[in-house]
Amino acid sequence: MSDPSIPVNEDGLPERTQVHELMDELDDLVCMLSMRDELVLQAGPPGSGWFFQPATRIVNADRGDLETREPDFCRGLITHEAAHAAVTRYFDMIPRRLFEGPHLPTLLNVIEDCRIEEWLQRRLPGCKPMVELYNNILFAPLLEPDQLPSSACGQFCMSILGRWWYGDFPEGVEPVVEDALEEAWPEISKAIALQPPAVFVDAEPVRALYLRHPVSRVYLTKDFGNSPTGIEMMVRMYQYNMWGQVYQQVLPVFQRLQEHDRKQMGEKANQDLAQLLSQIRPVPDPNSLPQTGGGRQVMGAPAWSQAAGPGPGGAAGLSAAIASALAADPHDKYLQTWQSLSSLIDQLAQDLIRLFEATLRSKWLRFQSSGTRLDVRTVMQFEADKRLYDRIWRRRTVPKRIDPAFILLMDVSGSMGGDPIEHAFEGVVLMTEVCARLGIPVDIWTFGNKAQHLHSWETPISAETRATLGRVVQQCGGGTDMAGGIEAVTDALGELPHKDKVCFVLGDGEPNDERATRKAVRVLENQDCTVLGLGIGNSTENLGRFFNDGLYNVPVERIATSLARMLRKYFLN
Repeated sequence: MSDPSIPVNEDGLPERTQVHELMDELDDLVCMLSMRDELVLQAGPPGSGWFFQPATRIVNADRGDLETREPDFCRGLITHEAAHAAVTRYFDMIPRRLFEGPHLPTLLNVIEDCRIEEWLQRRLPGCKPMVELYNNILFAPLLEPDQLPSSACGQFCMSILGRWWYGDFPEGVEPVVEDALEEAWPEISKAIALQPPAVFVDAEPVRALYLRHPVSRVYLTKDFGNSPTGIEMMVRMYQYNMWGQVYQQVLPVFQRLQEHDRKQMGEKANQDLAQLLSQIRPVPDPNSLPQTGGGRQVMGAPAWSQAAGPGPGGAAGLSAAIASALAADPHDKYLQTWQSLSSLIDQLAQDLIRLFEATLRSKWLRFQSSGTRLDVRTVMQFEADKRLYDRIWRRRTVPKRIDPAFILLMDVSGSMGGDPIEHAFEGVVLMTEVCARLGIPVDIWTFGNKAQHLHSWETPISAETRATLGRVVQQCGGGTDMAGGIEAVTDALGELPHKDKVCFVLGDGEPNDERATRKAVRVLENQDCTVLGLGIGNSTENLGRFFNDGLYNVPVERIATSLARMLRKYFLN
């Protein structure tokens, strides 16, 4: 039996209401404006507000407004949220701890709203009347004297909107706020002007610029296997530059007002600003969002469209605040080493990303005896030299997806004490952090008198993992049972499902049992695992007798860079 509360037409089918028709139109607007077809538009319950939630890729339309407001008001608000989906990415770049409290979220929300609305009108010039309609409706009450926030920070944020939209301050603003905005306005204007192109951009001309830009570090893990589009790369670079402009030029002025509020109002200033934030752009907690309803949803959305999580790959390096998040405890060996190697880790991770992506693209091979495309140069030579008849074709290669997994096996015998283990530990940190950024599984083992498993590929790399690894430098002693270490790796290898397995063996001397070591290496290689040796210090060339490839006589201070070189060489080959 049909539900009597749902209107039906004369054929007994659910009747399409005016709201349904409007939602279809808004759905098309979201797709066209955002240039992202994986977004989900849903009609939330009355009072739920209008918002874009990046983590869930939901664009919410308030059903109460859909049923009671004029269509152009709803069209305007949906274009605003679609513009956020198109160009707002600061949630990927800024550590979540900086969003504790209402101050930075409110300031960024206000400046970002101005930035995306200017971009929106470049992307869709015909939407200007709709933008004017909803801004005049929404801004006017907020700028009334009796609605003015009590805090200087709140007045500063409202004054940005007033100056940008109406060209003037709201009535009743404190002189200290007027002075602050006059000082900061040229820099705020520059931040608003940092807008990406409003049309699609070809990826290839942009890629080299993007890979050199610091924002590419933020997205190393997300870009692995999911290369961003040209417009997405531009969006990220402009957002990163906008955040840098705000952090360096605007935030210091805002923080002076924050200190002013603290002295004048105490905790009430935070409450005042939190209330303003909820009025300007209420964004609910992801856990409180209603379930996804109808609308377009494309499965298999690219990983880069989701909000970044915390961790070393989530917020790299512009501001002192971000750098301080990685500040090393002087008693923490791992973090000290991690900090000292940060540039090498960044560079190696980016190099591997480029190498892995290159294998995913087909290439045209020249001088083939058969193929699907003639090699024009060779054909021209063939006119003069008929012996080239079997070299005139070009053939496309089949892309190969690299599926890597790394094993690191390190000597901790007595002879490794001092400088050798200190610098070998740099190799451990390098491997661990690069794998953490790229999502590559890594197994870490040591061997002395016996093998010890320090980290399993199944276990996430956590603070506890790093603390455990940091104690390795204090554990040197005993003999060099390399064979036992390799055998332990082989026994555990059967559970590792990845096809491109590489084991790096780091040591500074010959093993206790040469014959057993040779046998152990061959058995491991028969498990489809490449075994590479790295000889630490002088007179380690004899280690080359046990491995098909590797680097030997490596100065202790170059262990990390040599390991990076081996990784690049292996995947290039």
